[in-house]
Amino acid sequence: MAAADSEAGAKGALRVEIVTPQGLVLDETADALYAPGTKGEFGALPGHQPYLVALEPGPVRVQRGGSDDWYAITGGLAEVTANHVIVLADACEQARDIDADRAKAAQKRADDRLRDFAKDSDVDTRRARAALARATARLGAANRAG
Repeated sequence: MAAADSEAGAKGALRVEIVTPQGLVLDETADALYAPGTKGEFGALPGHQPYLVALEPGPVRVQRGGSDDWYAITGGLAEVTANHVIVLADACEQARDIDADRAKAAQKRADDRLRDFAKDSDVDTRRARAALARATARLGAANRAG
């Protein structure tokens, strides 16, 4: 067991790291983490069995002391060990930094592009779906954070 795992476990806490290609977003102890896996939402608590999971775009909830912090990710991987979770996200944004109106407008644009696909074969549906997933993840985190 790594030193970080044993230290967090001794306190009954979970060390949570969120890392993107741009750098470290979060490195703190928490009570739990909930994130969108490709097979559905999953949770990690102290003492959890180790596993690796692919992540979908969506909101991530980090629980600490009775309060929740929300983040929006655009996919990636998470490694869960007994008392440590590392989220390797393609991109991550803290909910309080999200402009919900801007995200809603981006969601509408992407949705419109997908709807127009039948009319315009030049629309790149993969890019439009990715943009829609990002905007939806951002809105989900922003709405939950209040």
